Amino acid sequence: MQASHKRQISSGGEYSRYFDLSKLQRKDPILKKSGTGVFDTIVEMARIVRKTLPDTEKVAPVLQGATLEATCRNIFDFVYNHIQYTLDKPGVEQLRRPLRAWADRVAGVDCDCYSIFISSILTNLGIDHYFRMTKYKADWQHIYIVVPKEPGKAPKGGNYYTIDCVVDRYDYEVPFSDKHDKKMSALQYLDGVSGIGNVSQPGFGAEFIDFGNASLSGYLGATDSAEGLYFDFLERLKLHLENTLAQLKANPNALPPGSKLKTQIEQVLKVWYQPEERDALIDAMAAEEIATGLSGVDGLGGVWDRIKKGVQKASGFVAKNTTKAVKAVGTGVSNAAKWTGNKASDSWKGVKQAAEWTFEKVVQLNPLSVAMRNGLLLAFKLNLFRMAERLGYGYLTEQQALAKGLHAGEFRKVKEKLNNVHKLWKGLQGDESSLRKNILQGWERGVKKRGNVSGFGSTPAHSSYLGEVVTATAGTAAATPLIVKIVDWLKEVNWAALFQGVKVLTDKPQNTSYEGVSVPNGYELPTSEEAFNAKGGTPGESDNTLLYAGLGVAAVVAIIVLSK
Repeated sequence: MQASHKRQISSGGEYSRYFDLSKLQRKDPILKKSGTGVFDTIVEMARIVRKTLPDTEKVAPVLQGATLEATCRNIFDFVYNHIQYTLDKPGVEQLRRPLRAWADRVAGVDCDCYSIFISSILTNLGIDHYFRMTKYKADWQHIYIVVPKEPGKAPKGGNYYTIDCVVDRYDYEVPFSDKHDKKMSALQYLDGVSGIGNVSQPGFGAEFIDFGNASLSGYLGATDSAEGLYFDFLERLKLHLENTLAQLKANPNALPPGSKLKTQIEQVLKVWYQPEERDALIDAMAAEEIATGLSGVDGLGGVWDRIKKGVQKASGFVAKNTTKAVKAVGTGVSNAAKWTGNKASDSWKGVKQAAEWTFEKVVQLNPLSVAMRNGLLLAFKLNLFRMAERLGYGYLTEQQALAKGLHAGEFRKVKEKLNNVHKLWKGLQGDESSLRKNILQGWERGVKKRGNVSGFGSTPAHSSYLGEVVTATAGTAAATPLIVKIVDWLKEVNWAALFQGVKVLTDKPQNTSYEGVSVPNGYELPTSEEAFNAKGGTPGESDNTLLYAGLGVAAVVAIIVLSK
């Protein structure tokens, strides 16, 4: 679809001060993707918006109206009257950042550049919206922006504003035969590692929460088609690798010396949007894992093998209907159907099953996740920074807590913090029973000198309550940011008030205060219980008995995100 005529555009001189073209090097190439599939293009458009948000941050507030409808109309009028439309040359897809679109506005841009420009403005204004890709008869031909009239609602049944500057009328939508929507949200449904501009991205371990949830339309786009779900899967997988890389850069000691994971991720991310090169590289890494027995220096391995299989299986369900890029990695519908146990015709469900299998295995086998789990279990077992000693009270029932004289309101806060820890642990694909057993073992170590608070039936035996191996020769440093976060959670409880009504001294810790507990920069986590004991560790007696390695803790405090 294309505009019916050239339009007379305004000079736009009064708006030039909002676009700093000095930041745009004329030698910078316009992104050209010859032969790239439409779903690859829409993913790349979203990436450009996120990466170049500063391009429209000055003009965005100028276009904001008194109402959502007025804002959408202002944006349409501005873009329609100041940026010419020109159809891209056949076989060439030009995706311009907003500054480049403004620089080229007299020569003109295509519908995808319009959409990037408008999406950038809406994102800077904090307005949820969607890229809408539409099909007319047989082909996907057009893309524009739709804005739900009610935040949080999907654009259906006319409950949205249309901003399509290819047509000559505001809020007009050319009838189509099919559509695919991709959500762009300024305020994601998860907190996490800081994104670009004011866009927040899910943090490590939370990239896959609510995958396939139509009401949320996924993190990176609507998931109402198998093709859309597949590309949302790829983007979430990429984000997990990006988050892993960010943590490894911020915490160089997180994995043992000799680990190849950081270098491998960097190599894969460079070619992520080049499917054939990406998958050939992943194949090679998976083969190396197999050749080394899925172990090597990273301990528990196999993450690249799982990524390889997951992408192949998911792509098989859309191989007949999607782009050549997807077909290049497809294994065939029949093979994928056998793998998931579904009929090939149920492609959406097949993609979802394949993706969920991949997500679970990738997080579980990611060497960084393994190191984090090991470090946390060890920290709880040793009662580092008196975490287990405090969290252990959360395993009491409310009836037991009240019988001991614990303050009801503060006790519920303890239960909430313990629940947060369990959610964090679930995000790491950890075993729930292992977590509980090691917290209770650390709880015992922390309170046994004060008479063993009763209430759990019996206190756990040392060795029998270890559900995972917690003695790691290296890599426990990866858990340091998580420990920082948990300590912060525990500070939100008024511990003095919690124990104020307790009459029996053995039912409360000797020191009820927790205000002075902290994990200073420059402290070193022990690599094992043996190493801790060898240094004369006395868990639970002091807040700062352990030396932690300098890991840039402040930069990576909240790397695990909890589902609400």
